[in-house]
Amino acid sequence: TMATQAALDAAAKLEDLPAKEAALRAVAFAEGAAADAETIKVKEAAVALLSDALTQQKKAAELAQLLQDLRGFFAVIPKAKTAKIVRTVIDQVAKVPDSTELQVRERGKTDESLCRLCLCS
Repeated sequence: TMATQAALDAAAKLEDLPAKEAALRAVAFAEGAAADAETIKVKEAAVALLSDALTQQKKAAELAQLLQDLRGFFAVIPKAKTAKIVRTVIDQVAKVPDSTELQVRERGKTDESLCRLCLCS
């Protein structure tokens, strides 16, 4: 996990947002012992930084997809940590201009909210 932490530290320092996004995705979705407490902590930090980078780039749809992509990670971490991450990412989506439609309606399903789609699909 020291390598994962080093990769997170290096990614956090990147100025170029697309490069930062790619590096943080690599850390957040790195294979390994996801149940290890230190690895979980690093991946949580990577997800937080990744959601910030996506918000700065105004990528609301990618933020919504991030929640779906994290389902495997959510399965191995405590529910309280999952709830914290989901809340943070949904709050980040709300910061993106013109994302209201995404929050209320996703993929043409008028009765499906972003949160419901991400967690119940």
